[in-house]
Amino acid sequence: DLLRSKVESLQLPYKTSAVSDYVTISVGVATYYGAEHMSLKTLLKAADQALYTAKAQGKNQVVHDCQVPTQAETRNSH
Repeated sequence: DLLRSKVESLQLPYKTSAVSDYVTISVGVATYYGAEHMSLKTLLKAADQALYTAKAQGKNQVVHDCQVPTQAETRNSH
């Protein structure tokens, strides 16, 4: 959220925005916690989905998606 607030604090004019008079950013972040491997493609897909969620919720925000495998997913990957 530090990056988002720094961009907002620059107050760069954005006259055609429906969200703000200034440039803002929306950020989608994904992290993975688990012993098993997760493909980069899957992690990027989660980050992309988080970005779409941030935009759908009104933009100018950070949405974080923490990927934690369920016990069933961990068992099925062995």
